[in-house]
Amino acid sequence: PQKSFEVMLQDLGSDAYYFFKEKSRLSASEAQAWAGIFLRTVERAEKLQTDKDKASDFFKDLDDLLAKSKEEASKITQTQDEEAPLPHITALNK
Repeated sequence: PQKSFEVMLQDLGSDAYYFFKEKSRLSASEAQAWAGIFLRTVERAEKLQTDKDKASDFFKDLDDLLAKSKEEASKITQTQDEEAPLPHITALNK
């Protein structure tokens, strides 16, 4: 498909809303069915947004962790002339 899932959900939601408005004057049962479709698409769009937010938070946390690890690794890099002992691996996880 050429559209993203999020855009298709928005289109479906707006169509369902307008069908609900149109059918509310003519048939209450059809209007109720369209309202149910609209509510389900809104719930699904909100769930999609929260999942997307969680994923972006995960990648931000991962980037921060990698940057911190890189800083820690640069602190312990030594030349061969320096004969200081290397820190224990448990000291790096703090």
